[in-house]
Amino acid sequence: MHPAAVLAAAAILVAASATSAAAAPASVPASRNHLSRRYYSWELGNSGKVTWAYNCDWTGGDLTSVSGKAGADCGGLCLSTSGCVYFTWSSYNSGTCWLKSSSASALVSGSGTVCGRVIQDANGRLDWAAGNAGQVSWASGCDWSGGDLTSVSGKAGEDCGALCLATSGCTKFSWTSYNSGTCWLKGSSASASVVSNSGGICGIIAHSSSLSWADATTQAAALVSTLSLDEKISLVSGLGWGGGACVGNTASLVSIGFQGLCLQDSPTGVRFASNVSAFPAAINVAATFDKTLMYNNGLYMGREARGKGVNVLLAPAMNIMRAPEGGRSWESGGGDAVLTSFSASQQVQGIQASGVIATAKHYILNDQEYDREGSNSEAGARALHEVYLRPFKACVDAGVGAVMCSYNSINGTLACENSAALSILKSDLGYSGFVMTDWWATTAVSGSANAGSDLMMPGDTSSSNSALVWGANLESAVNSGAVASSRVDNMATRILASWIKAGQNDNTFPAIAVSGSLNVQADHNTHIREVGAASAVLLKNAGNHLPITASAVKNLAVIGEDSLAPKTLNGCSDHGCIDGTVAQGWGSGTTNFPYIVAPVDGITTKASALGITVTSNGTNQNTAATVAAAADLAVVFVFADSGEEYITVEGNKGDRNDLNLWHNGNTLVQQVAAVQKTVVVVHAPGPVVMPWINNTNVVAVIMALMPGQETGNAIADVLFGDVNPSGRLPFTIGASRTDYAADVTYSNAAVSYGEGILIDYKWFEATGRTPVFPFGHGLSYTTFTYSGLTVTGNGDGSYAVAVTVANTGAVAGHEVVQLYVKLPASTCQSQGCSKELRNFERVSVAAGASTSVSFTLSKADLEYYSVASGAWVLPSGTVQVMVGASSQDIRLSTTISL
Repeated sequence: MHPAAVLAAAAILVAASATSAAAAPASVPASRNHLSRRYYSWELGNSGKVTWAYNCDWTGGDLTSVSGKAGADCGGLCLSTSGCVYFTWSSYNSGTCWLKSSSASALVSGSGTVCGRVIQDANGRLDWAAGNAGQVSWASGCDWSGGDLTSVSGKAGEDCGALCLATSGCTKFSWTSYNSGTCWLKGSSASASVVSNSGGICGIIAHSSSLSWADATTQAAALVSTLSLDEKISLVSGLGWGGGACVGNTASLVSIGFQGLCLQDSPTGVRFASNVSAFPAAINVAATFDKTLMYNNGLYMGREARGKGVNVLLAPAMNIMRAPEGGRSWESGGGDAVLTSFSASQQVQGIQASGVIATAKHYILNDQEYDREGSNSEAGARALHEVYLRPFKACVDAGVGAVMCSYNSINGTLACENSAALSILKSDLGYSGFVMTDWWATTAVSGSANAGSDLMMPGDTSSSNSALVWGANLESAVNSGAVASSRVDNMATRILASWIKAGQNDNTFPAIAVSGSLNVQADHNTHIREVGAASAVLLKNAGNHLPITASAVKNLAVIGEDSLAPKTLNGCSDHGCIDGTVAQGWGSGTTNFPYIVAPVDGITTKASALGITVTSNGTNQNTAATVAAAADLAVVFVFADSGEEYITVEGNKGDRNDLNLWHNGNTLVQQVAAVQKTVVVVHAPGPVVMPWINNTNVVAVIMALMPGQETGNAIADVLFGDVNPSGRLPFTIGASRTDYAADVTYSNAAVSYGEGILIDYKWFEATGRTPVFPFGHGLSYTTFTYSGLTVTGNGDGSYAVAVTVANTGAVAGHEVVQLYVKLPASTCQSQGCSKELRNFERVSVAAGASTSVSFTLSKADLEYYSVASGAWVLPSGTVQVMVGASSQDIRLSTTISL
């Protein structure tokens, strides 16, 4: 988002709302590629008990509440292969429920109790069989009986209306009226929400989009053919800053049923809105190394965006943490392109499963904030393809509907006017959606249009000049021949194709309510807390001082201003100040907090239940050592912050000035550690230097990053052992900023990517540097061993990789198994060679148990980009295949010959 007018506009909006070709990427798992599969799904309702299926992967809480655990994998609800005349359940992996037979007969639990079933009767209508939880209902024909599926009424046996197949080709579901008046039909199609009188979502039933991009484009082109040039230009031109209720707005076209687009930030939720959730930062989502949590994060953000009438969510971001001080690093997935690819593409799929268009941003090489509009990113072809394009390629493969081009220049030409870069996106990567400009990223009329920008945002030339960049200027350019009319047709077609592909053309999309009181949070706080805990990285735990127990600790000191609640919730526009605990960065990537659970409050709640007394030093750093000395253990909260360049916080203009902790954090740790055993919790957007790390009294360190609104509960869950930590570093922590391959360029508009592909852990390995903590590192309260690595060729250039992981400790936990490859020496850069991440899985293993973890190593995973050939090439030679617990903790390895 452009700096100009954002602060003033933010104040206005907050006041109004009370609260913006062949690459080789990590492939999107086929089981998650719901965009091309036909399926039926239930989506989460406000009771938190109703879940959904995509393909045959069941996510969220069990539909029949058998497990009672949100996020448990319950199996799949799929169309059978036999004529599509009934539905079946696939296996339930916890063993609580399983398929009794291969037909539509009941799914039963171990005790023989019916868990629920869905069948299609002879008349083509759907029936649900009763479930043992008492909350699952069934339909008899089109009469809905039993308890409400979303438990809105909470009364078993009440007639809730009917769930019927629509009559148009059996491709949609619809709800009939709910006779109690509590819920009613919001729209007539499959994507319609059923809402309660209070505005809460009761549930959504949706049919997947079997529409291909080719079909969507054909339909869009047919609509465009009916439009005049003026109408096409109104479609591709934003209405200007303040031209609507959202940060970006386009005009409606009644003649084709196009309601216009509401475009709204951010990667942490719906910006400038009230009654929305403040989700964890994307850096936390990546740190979970959990693809299901990544998907769910997108899904829940998408649901909230849809509920607020947002057509296009400006998320996810996927710029690489090239320089650790980079201001917006917390909005993306860290220092590795493959991890970022998985995190971003999973969130894209989740957002778009809600019928909201996701936005892959910022395209491309926009990896620092300093002078971002005047800087020129100079990168070689190999780095561009292997590192910086990789997440965009993954999102294109995932079906993303929008891409945002960035402020910076790329090898001398502005990104939104860069025909070479946009041609790679559209032609080489096969992207079918539309490209929007970042806000005021270009004012060139013909240059931007001819290069490949499709939607001008926000539309006007600046926040103080309402004249449109395109508008009449684009019409004149077409009439003069400077811009071909076919180019305008293509712009309009791409926008409408994304709109159609998202299913927003059925006249059921909710009205814009960004600034309204409609509450769309549902139970997303549960997910936010889960991600906060799952992303907490236990860096050190000497002497097993964690988890905290009542037998070892009677008095607990909680130290540091970062442990406290803000004095004024959302008191600074776009979080552009330090006020209490740091749970997001600052800038347009933020969301207003509905509340913040402060760490001291989350800890006190847990401790009180165990009879542990908690003492805080408040904001007085001078009393920290005294308070700590009187306790049995001290937990010190320290922080750093960063954000977007239009806000300067304590001298940091977006990018951090250094990697030090803020507000004398290093001194605070040393003061407390001088008198007491100390647990350090760091909230930060990325790496910080830790000069105290080898202090023997610093017994444990947790990198908690920026966890969102449930920050206090999440860290308490980990500190007290309710959650066994499993977060992994999505970047490397070095001893000093000079250890890294790149730094923010503070004084020169030319940003040289001379390190090529060797960033983060790859630079450390290739140049022989020893990190303080390596990429992928994270400890647990249990221990794991690896055995039986096998790598087997599949005959098509790909390989099946399998390894067994055993939990050798006393408690259950998650292990993050990481798959790396090291290509032949002939592919190395002059600075050296390094292994590279190719995949990962987070698996739950009970104490004393073991599990098999499998990967597919694709042919593309073994290729590198040859500058000489201008193409991806499979090298000849020996490839090392490695599995381990971090980039440096490799447990097993073998080789294959190419």
